[in-house]
Amino acid sequence: MEIEDEPLDEEAASILGHEPGCKPAEEADLHPAIIRRRQIVLKDGLSPEERQALFQDLVIPDDSMLHAPALNPEIHLHLDAVALARDRHLQATQNCLGTALLAHGQAFSCIVANNESLDRPFVLDKLHAADKLLTDIFHQQTQSCRADSAADGYPIYVFFFLGS
Repeated sequence: MEIEDEPLDEEAASILGHEPGCKPAEEADLHPAIIRRRQIVLKDGLSPEERQALFQDLVIPDDSMLHAPALNPEIHLHLDAVALARDRHLQATQNCLGTALLAHGQAFSCIVANNESLDRPFVLDKLHAADKLLTDIFHQQTQSCRADSAADGYPIYVFFFLGS
């Protein structure tokens, strides 16, 4: 499937927001407008305010399995500060993934259940929210790998050229 770089209609453009002026990368079957928006988040990540706004719009129900599991209090007492910080980071990442899965699931459910009168703005909004969160997680993991490589004494160029 080949996707043309046609301008977005007004509805899609208003949901996706401002289009950054980046040159699109060559990626299979992605609309260039999506690629350009992702490039900014891949490079800089989401701002804390934008991430928080997404979490406020997409609230995971309390009884959902999409919440990251909490560390057992008995284990918590025996971990050092580094291990606790790592656990907090992993829990935050899992909660971000859970929120992205919630948005994706809401859009997916709308498509599955409502095949005659699809609520396109709703689906685009949920898929865009999920995409931003997943792209931000990718950015965070990249930053973490860079930091780990540098902390382990490997020059950054080794990570990028040998680890790609």
